Amino acid sequence: MRVCQVLIALGVLSVTLGSLRGQTPPEGSSGAPPVVAPAASSPAAPGDSNASKESADTLAQLSKGLDAVSKRLTVTTADDQFKFVIFGAVVGETIASTQRITAAGSYLFVNPFLGRDSPSIEVQGRGTSLGAMLVGPEIAGFQSGGQVLIYLYGDSPFANLYGAFFAFAYAELKNEDWRFAFGLNQDVFNPLNPATLNFGYGLDAGNTGFIRGQFRVERFLKPTEDFQVTLQGALSQPVVSEFATPFPGSDITLGETNGWPNFEGRVALGFGALEPRYGAPLPTRRMELGFSGLIGQVRTSSPDTRVLATTAGVGVDFTANVTDRFGFKAEFYKGQGMGSYFGGSGQSVNLESFRSIRSLGGWAETWFYLTPCLHTHWGAGIDDPRDGDVGNNQRTQNQFAFGNVIWDATKNLQLGFEVSRYDTRWNLPNIPSTDAWIFHTRVALKF
Repeated sequence: MRVCQVLIALGVLSVTLGSLRGQTPPEGSSGAPPVVAPAASSPAAPGDSNASKESADTLAQLSKGLDAVSKRLTVTTADDQFKFVIFGAVVGETIASTQRITAAGSYLFVNPFLGRDSPSIEVQGRGTSLGAMLVGPEIAGFQSGGQVLIYLYGDSPFANLYGAFFAFAYAELKNEDWRFAFGLNQDVFNPLNPATLNFGYGLDAGNTGFIRGQFRVERFLKPTEDFQVTLQGALSQPVVSEFATPFPGSDITLGETNGWPNFEGRVALGFGALEPRYGAPLPTRRMELGFSGLIGQVRTSSPDTRVLATTAGVGVDFTANVTDRFGFKAEFYKGQGMGSYFGGSGQSVNLESFRSIRSLGGWAETWFYLTPCLHTHWGAGIDDPRDGDVGNNQRTQNQFAFGNVIWDATKNLQLGFEVSRYDTRWNLPNIPSTDAWIFHTRVALKF
């Protein structure tokens, strides 16, 4: 048995090392090959304790060598200049609510109260993710790369179904002054999110901007080490129909494209030197202030009418790292026809007139790191569509508040617990408002 283990280990090691031959070491590695002890000169004889010990020592050394190789192992493509680095997490969650919410696994609002209590519970693994970072060659002075990230939320992440949901799928070319990106990426408009356990992130309740297909350009201006101006612009997909909820009429309220992309822009001002901070994978500045804008158009049609509605909005986002442990961030917006950006509580147009719904809203969050591994986040938000613009059976206001504690037990294991309250108001006779308390527990094994 020991002989077989040694031979198998040697075979695996030789194949692995052979696959690495000729590859460029990942950034940050020393470039030196892993040290692997030579194999025993002869196989161990049955019952020979010295030989068995020697084989055991050899297996232990081979295991160390394989561990060293695995730390540097990447997946190569047909063109060996491109490499993928794989990452992800296996996630388990329980979500209990005092009233029915939409959707149970990634909640946005509370369903209308119909006279009876409707508590619910969801035990799920939809937050499980698999991603890949693409690292490519330098092209005309730009470093090439990209990212793909997939969750198990299905084609419509707010419909409570399992399946592949692509959160990111983009490629980029960047250097110290410019960045060009194309594919499925985060919105330029109001790019921040509160640190909730809920995959809904307060969307439909004051948080606007999510992800969509786009062509994007960014320019970085650094007059001094303590100040940076970032200019961002994008041509983006006007309507993202997979964001429709299973609530009746939600697909209609988003409208459809009318032959033109949306135009998004943002100017961000960064203050302070880049410094490492708790919870930040890369050094960040003391403060950042951003101003966003977007313009577009949606079309809504029926057998009797056809209406073109303007999508437009302005936004402000703010992040302040007060200390290494404590800080806060916030976003505010005002606009119309912004359902596909989760503005107007996810409603672009009136279900009856098909006219744009005007709205305003925002959210704010503060966080504190009790230790480098134990942190807590508290926040609230509100989205307030104009009552006169909203049709029957549509939301006239949606707000939320949350508080959580997150423990990074190790670099791979994270535990979290969150309590939140949602209050949703409806344009329905005798059902003006409905609310729910939500208790959310999450365990994640990251790799």
